[in-house]
Amino acid sequence: MIVKLMKYDVKKMFWVLPYIYVAAIVLSGVARIINIYKDAQFMFILGQIVSGIVYGCIGSILVNTFVQTIKVFYSNLYGDEGYLTHTLPVKKDQILIAKFLSALIVILASVAVCVVCFIILFYSKSNMEMLKISLSAVVSAFDMSIQAFVALIVFIIFAEVCWLLAMVFFAIVKANTYNSKRVSKGMLWFVIYYLSASLITLLTVVVVLAISGNLSQLTEQVMSQFAFVSILVVGAVNYTAYAVISFFVCSKLFNRGVNLD
Repeated sequence: MIVKLMKYDVKKMFWVLPYIYVAAIVLSGVARIINIYKDAQFMFILGQIVSGIVYGCIGSILVNTFVQTIKVFYSNLYGDEGYLTHTLPVKKDQILIAKFLSALIVILASVAVCVVCFIILFYSKSNMEMLKISLSAVVSAFDMSIQAFVALIVFIIFAEVCWLLAMVFFAIVKANTYNSKRVSKGMLWFVIYYLSASLITLLTVVVVLAISGNLSQLTEQVMSQFAFVSILVVGAVNYTAYAVISFFVCSKLFNRGVNLD
């Protein structure tokens, strides 16, 4: 049943996104071809215009992914579709899991398309060499491999995306426990939750560095290996914990009952 729910949600969220995906990738290819002849003034200007359109498509992908995620979650649980959703022979926890996983799939797909667009626009041996040199300069002072650094950064970003998604779901579920001003109250809860978690993360970093005797590293231009790795690890652990806690709290609140329109 979870898989069926996921298929339905992904299909609804992908209603408009594939068209933007195709447009962004095709225009990225066009911009790359035009930039081959950028020595000519007209082609340079045309390339800049097309590249600008590509950036607009990438922005549209990110915005529409966010909008579709919220729209499908809300309409399927609290809109007219909610009357059907809550009569399905499936537990509320399973409904939330299906919503979360389907939204995560769509978000990852959108991010992948954005990455592909940037690769098409900028990939070259010289650019890759410059990127490698830049990463080497960052990690060499901290005795880390480029692969380990990139993997840790990717994991932190993934954990933060999971947390933000779970937090958005929590804000929507919490807002719908009220009878009025649901949008404003949902946004207020999101801001409160986000600021609280950000403050906890900052305090955790300060405590870890204070215990290790590296607190002064936060104000120095060159950070020690321990301080640098500590900040990354704290981010990875905290964001993972926030995602799990947010989903757990959202699930508990959702199981108390649903206030349909």
